[in-house]
Amino acid sequence: MLPTEIKKEMKGNPNQDNSLFLKALFFIITIVFIFYILSNSIVEIKLLELKFYVNKEQLFNYELSSKVLREKIKNILISKDDYISELKNNILESNVMNSLIEEDLSISLHERVGLMVVNLVRIITFNETLNFIEDRKYIYQIQFAFYMERTKKFPIAIKKYEELTTIYKRSNTFENGFVLLHLGYCYAMIGNTNLALQKLYITEDIFKGTQFAEYARILINVLLENDRRGKEIDNLAISLSEKADLFYETGRYSDSLAALDKIENRNSKENFVRARSLEELGSINEATGEYIKLIEKKDDKSIAIKANRRVLMIGTIYEDNKVLTEYAKQNANSLGDKEFIKTVENASTLVQSNKILEKINKNASDPITENKDEALQFAELKQEFEAVKIEKNKENEALKTIINNIINERRMTYPPILVIRFIDGRIISGEKLEFSAGNLIISDENFPIILPNSNIEEITIESKQNNKDYRIKIIKDYENISGIKKIINNSEGMLAISETGNTKINDNSSFYIIIEEFNPNE
Repeated sequence: MLPTEIKKEMKGNPNQDNSLFLKALFFIITIVFIFYILSNSIVEIKLLELKFYVNKEQLFNYELSSKVLREKIKNILISKDDYISELKNNILESNVMNSLIEEDLSISLHERVGLMVVNLVRIITFNETLNFIEDRKYIYQIQFAFYMERTKKFPIAIKKYEELTTIYKRSNTFENGFVLLHLGYCYAMIGNTNLALQKLYITEDIFKGTQFAEYARILINVLLENDRRGKEIDNLAISLSEKADLFYETGRYSDSLAALDKIENRNSKENFVRARSLEELGSINEATGEYIKLIEKKDDKSIAIKANRRVLMIGTIYEDNKVLTEYAKQNANSLGDKEFIKTVENASTLVQSNKILEKINKNASDPITENKDEALQFAELKQEFEAVKIEKNKENEALKTIINNIINERRMTYPPILVIRFIDGRIISGEKLEFSAGNLIISDENFPIILPNSNIEEITIESKQNNKDYRIKIIKDYENISGIKKIINNSEGMLAISETGNTKINDNSSFYIIIEEFNPNE
């Protein structure tokens, strides 16, 4: 071979070398581009993950939710029927699970590629995969369940929480801790101690060393102590009424209700405790009906005030029922409990409106999500909420009918009046009578009518209010006389305040006669 030919062989084909170089360069650029896209996608996914979990942390507000649960337990054991404490707790509770996950968490195509890479690495390292859309969907369900818990619709809350436990199983996420802890609380509130303990023991086992385990243990201790005290109460040689009170004070509402239902001819105090037990167990409509009976009976003013306060709380805070609220306000005014109206109204302005219901209703009329699974989720929640609303509307209509009948009866009932019957057969009536120097003075627009006491045959009360008791009260400067049903003119021509005529009124004294309502049991 010639030297020049060898040199050509050694140099090779310039075209071929250029082609190989371009291919290598393209390959390197492609790898760099892919690496750039992947690294950029991974960074975006990590930022999205951070944003999602910060948003979720704000939503769950674990510190506040723990405080709310602690206050609930305190109300059961210590602050029972402390209205101020209950209102404060409702304000706090309305801030738990009551904000929205941001809507701009949609994942683009290159972010999905990054998510696949991140999840592949997490699978290799035995960590749970990321799924923002699924997580967000389940959070909406938790919000819905917690709203039902807040408004004491425990069976619905339990159903939704149970569905979530089948999804989360034994995962140690904050969401699962919240669900299990509140599921245990709901079971405890309806009196199912066994299931409550079961869920709380699971919570304690999965979340050792966390606040979920801490509050699960507190609830477990409360339930076990109440169970022990319940057995002690059962063995006490006391009346059913006393047992019912003790059961109620320890938060054993089912036992309190069972004891009270065995009592015939319950008094107002017993019926109030029964209504409170029904309310705490979630039977709010039945409890409200019982409260209304106690208000209208009015045989015990203190019980009527307590019952009316519960109706005002239910109508304003728990149910947003304007008919109940207005009815309770009217009663509070007549019962001298106006200050409580202001207290509840002020508290209601601080209670946050429920965001998940607003979101459900908005999605039903104008879908705000393009994700089909999420849209289906909202449709399901909307359907469940509508079923609750339909049932509640039926109950409200029944209560509305009762309240309207009461109001109409009040409008048709005339106030009681004093009826003065004279010896000559004339009859004069009025709400207040003035006597002075042996004469009855009846005011008139033009001039007063003055009649001698000796012409009066009797003074009585006329009332069409069959459910109330009235009597005559004599008001003097230094002495008030109550308990009189009738004033008559005795044989000596003197006004007497008894049928026998033994007790007489000084003819020449000045005094007023008015009507007063009274409780015959006092």
